[in-house]
Amino acid sequence: MIAATPKECSMKKTILASIILSLGFAALPAQAKNSGSYISRAKAVSIAKTRVGGGKVDNVDFERSSHHGAYYEIDIENRKGEYEVRVNAKTGKVISVHRDDDHDDDDHHHHDDHHHDGM
Repeated sequence: MIAATPKECSMKKTILASIILSLGFAALPAQAKNSGSYISRAKAVSIAKTRVGGGKVDNVDFERSSHHGAYYEIDIENRKGEYEVRVNAKTGKVISVHRDDDHDDDDHHHHDDHHHDGM
C-alpha cells in the first residue's frame, strides 16, 4: 500500500470539507421554504406605517386565523386617525386596514375592512 503524503492528506480534507459545505448550503433553501418562515415584526411595522402614512405604533400582535393564516395586527395612530393594519406574516401583503377616524368634526367613522391587496 502506498502512503499518502501530507500534501495529499491536506487536499483530501479540503475537498471533503468543500463537499460537506456545498451539501449543507444546498439544503438551506428547502429548509426555509418548509419551515414556515415569517417576515420580521419590524418589517411588518414598516409595511403598515408606509400604508397609512406613518405614525406612532401603539401595539403589535402576532395572530393566526383560519381565513388569513398568520398575520401581524399593528395599531398605529397619526394625525388622520387610529389604524388597525393587518399584514400577512409570510408574504408581507396588507390584508386589511381599519381606520377609526376620531378626528373628524362630524364624528364619522371610516372603516376600510374590505380593502384587500390580493388576499
